[in-house]
Amino acid sequence: MFYDWGKKLIGYEYYDISFLKPDKNCSTCDIYNDYVCSHCEIETISGTPNVKYTDDLEWVIKKK
Repeated sequence: MFYDWGKKLIGYEYYDISFLKPDKNCSTCDIYNDYVCSHCEIETISGTPNVKYTDDLEWVIKKK
C-alpha cells in the first residue's frame, strides 16, 4: 500500500531506480561507492510521467 500526502495510491507499483548513476560533478554523490545523493535522484526522476515519491520515501509508478 502506497500513500502520497496521506492519500492511498491505487494502481501503483515500485519504480526501479537501479539505472541511476552518481554525478561525477556533484560533491555529494560518491562515484566510487555508486551512491546517488537525494538531490540528484530527485532531479533525475522528478520529470518522469506517472511517478510519485510516497510518504514512505519510495518511488512508485502507475501500473500500465
